[in-house]
Amino acid sequence: IEDEIKINKVKIPLKQHIGVSAHPVVRERDKVKKGDIIASLKPEELGAFVHASISGTVKEVSDQYIVIEKR
Repeated sequence: IEDEIKINKVKIPLKQHIGVSAHPVVRERDKVKKGDIIASLKPEELGAFVHASISGTVKEVSDQYIVIEKR
């Protein structure tokens, strides 16, 4: 299939792995680019950093997820 799928909004969970949930480093209304770090960990924590999967504007930040909408 060669059809392109257009994604306008994503809800990215902060716990996608074994270990602790990542801590958001963005706020609502922040502009992000695909690949930007949107949640990180303290050096002593086990887990994974979370990156933006699309470029856009942060619409919601909670302790469980981050919502990004395309510009």
